[in-house]
Amino acid sequence: MGFIAEAVLNTVPDYPVKHTGLLFFADVPQACAAIAPLRDSGARALELMDRASLRSIEDQPGMP
Repeated sequence: MGFIAEAVLNTVPDYPVKHTGLLFFADVPQACAAIAPLRDSGARALELMDRASLRSIEDQPGMP
């Protein structure tokens, strides 16, 4: 038997300004080379999707 008296959940900050962008690169090394400049410009999160990943979702509604 157990009793939980308190639980704390730490989440990421909810920034007031949010933007989304979609960038295309010729290959993965070029995409990786863009990480530092994007981070230095203020980007808080970056996601890399290769061609195979994009193909797997291209027929889903709402995908560009």
